[in-house]
Amino acid sequence: MAWIGQNEVRLGFASEPEPALNGRRVYIARGKTLGGSSAVNAMIYMRGNPMDYDGWANEGAPGWSYQEILPYFIKSERNQRGDERFHGRSGPLSVQDGRYKHPLVDRFVEAGIQAGHKHNDDFNGASQLGVGRLQFTMRDGSRWSAADAYLHPARQRSNLHVLTGVLVTRVLLEGSHAVGVTVSRYGNEEENLGAECEVVLSAGAYNSPQILMLSGIGPAFDLKRFGIAPIVDLPVGENLQDHPFVCRSILRMSRHSSVPGQQRM
Repeated sequence: MAWIGQNEVRLGFASEPEPALNGRRVYIARGKTLGGSSAVNAMIYMRGNPMDYDGWANEGAPGWSYQEILPYFIKSERNQRGDERFHGRSGPLSVQDGRYKHPLVDRFVEAGIQAGHKHNDDFNGASQLGVGRLQFTMRDGSRWSAADAYLHPARQRSNLHVLTGVLVTRVLLEGSHAVGVTVSRYGNEEENLGAECEVVLSAGAYNSPQILMLSGIGPAFDLKRFGIAPIVDLPVGENLQDHPFVCRSILRMSRHSSVPGQQRM
């Protein structure tokens, strides 16, 4: 992974040259604000495929099967519709249908059905197969990030202290037990923050393994190559799979024309 810069709300990374993409690098945007990437993403609400969760459980991650995880998804949701076997109504995470209903989206869905795909109005329900409209993490037409759902409602708690403008550089270990983290205040000296109970590392699919490896938790061979003393030899960061999509085929068109005019943006 390469570093290509940042702005006020995004950390800018890029993948290594991808063989399947003719050597091109994939831009990886990561949120640099409260709410993380949920504050900068496209807001599409997609939990993941049940087979992936079952695969993790079968490979030795107890408690991660789809049926074991599903109650937590339901508990987290405040969904405006959907089968109650799969969706919640009173959770902190607001999930809604998109409010803008462009007719060309319906034509696209109809084309998929005519091509033999089934219509699916809930990609977080019984099946992810088919074509249909998506749902989004929104409330009343505005973005609803993880910070909106979980952090802001708890901001008055006496046991909550939020630090901004700091970068976690590693997890502090006593043996193989996490006891805190080391942070850098962007240019100033590092300082250690201890934990009285436990350390929860939640830095996303890219930065979580990065922080673990900087802490000496990861593939021992790779860590030694970068001068990091291995403390726990684990296959951290392996088997990452992203979901690339086409984002350059965007056209501006007239909604009222019988044959929409096309102008490349």
